[in-house]
Amino acid sequence: MALLACADGVRGFGMFALEMRATGELIGFTGLVVPRLLPEVMTAVEIGWRLARLRGPRARHRSAAATLRFGLIDRNLGQIISIAQVGNGAPERIVGKLGMRLARESVVPTCDRPVRVYAITKAQYLAAGPRSNGDRTARRHVSVLAGKVWVGCVS
Repeated sequence: MALLACADGVRGFGMFALEMRATGELIGFTGLVVPRLLPEVMTAVEIGWRLARLRGPRARHRSAAATLRFGLIDRNLGQIISIAQVGNGAPERIVGKLGMRLARESVVPTCDRPVRVYAITKAQYLAAGPRSNGDRTARRHVSVLAGKVWVGCVS
């Protein structure tokens, strides 16, 4: 996998398509967006991902770790959030591994769905070190990404 800089022309970040390098099969996406579904956090930048179920939590964590590093280090963002539906434990486990902590609970106004907002600042990310936030994994995957998956920009 190789993480390519993806810019939306204004903010310098966006979504990345993930595909298997060997086959060219599209397996999902990861990236950074400004969330519109929760008005109280609309000025924040959210990390998000969606991968085919067969790829498992390790692939989700690797792509999320690489994206988090890209946002905080390469794009010099001060904070990144993640919004998870209450009761959906998989994303909450991933953000926990990334070093993100619960910032607030809220309800999406358009569908009355309860969500949890997790956050990490650049200072927290740097202070946590490579073992606790996936930085070691992220650095490796940003540059090489194990040679299995290619990450390209979704236009």
